[in-house]
Amino acid sequence: MRIDWQQIILNLKHSGMTYRAISEAIGIDAQAIGHLVRGETYEPKFSKGLALLNLHYDKCKDKHSLMRLKI
Repeated sequence: MRIDWQQIILNLKHSGMTYRAISEAIGIDAQAIGHLVRGETYEPKFSKGLALLNLHYDKCKDKHSLMRLKI
């Protein structure tokens, strides 16, 4: 099972966050967010992925289900 990082980031964008805000919240470069969205990077480092999942849970509780976020 892989997590759909693109969908997580798109959900965060729809919640009103910019790529810059997402990157600052989890401590990575904004370009890295773009790479995930475009599929140029398949998975973030573990600690950043966990931070991204936690941010998604905080901002998008109604869409935070592993069944909906896996590929």
